[in-house]
Amino acid sequence: MDFRTETVERQPYISMLHKGAYHTIGSTWERLFQIAGPNGWTTPETSMLAVYNDDHEEVAEEDLRSYACITAPGGFAGHDDFEELEVGGGRYLVGTYIGPYSGLVEAWQEVMAKGGEYGHRDGDHFEKYLVHDSENPEKCVTEIYVSIAE
Repeated sequence: MDFRTETVERQPYISMLHKGAYHTIGSTWERLFQIAGPNGWTTPETSMLAVYNDDHEEVAEEDLRSYACITAPGGFAGHDDFEELEVGGGRYLVGTYIGPYSGLVEAWQEVMAKGGEYGHRDGDHFEKYLVHDSENPEKCVTEIYVSIAE
């Protein structure tokens, strides 16, 4: 996995809350696109990311909170199933993972271990999906962002 550090500015997204095991967030993504697509909120330039709020070793699986997020569309007037969320802000260690989503648990472990070398800090931890290829999942590209000390 390739690593880099970067400063990430806070950016606005619209998000849908997912409660439960992190690996089951796919159902929330499906619901998000069932609403966002017909409303014209997705374009080829739309960024997608998932924010993970809780430490899965400290919070019961059924209480884990995460968000499926897309770039906030211009003129977004709100929707009952969505909330606006600002993501980022500060220094991050970024690991680039190439492969199927089933390998993300191990990729997260690797990035978190490497992030410990920099010193973790409170802040958003998130995945940014750069390439999604359901036909060839080994070609998916995901960046994992872990907040680190300045």
